[in-house]
Amino acid sequence: SGGAEAVALFDEFQPDSMLLDIKMPDMDGLEVLQKIGAKSSHVRIIMLTGVNDDQTGQEALALGAADFLIKPINLDQVQIHLDVYGVLQSD
Repeated sequence: SGGAEAVALFDEFQPDSMLLDIKMPDMDGLEVLQKIGAKSSHVRIIMLTGVNDDQTGQEALALGAADFLIKPINLDQVQIHLDVYGVLQSD
């Protein structure tokens, strides 16, 4: 429901991949990205936003996001990203 909860759930479950929205209550997605990136270098984070903003996308990528997608998202596209990441992780 918010950024602080996303960080707490990451700590609890240690996922390999996350879909993370830019706009969230209490802590935005870029701040969450920084906090999670500081804890783990293995997680693949795909940032989501409803606003087509190249500057925010570039910032997310610079902070370690694997990709930046504009909503509404295509779930097939997300699956391709996750499949490719799985192949890269097994190498």
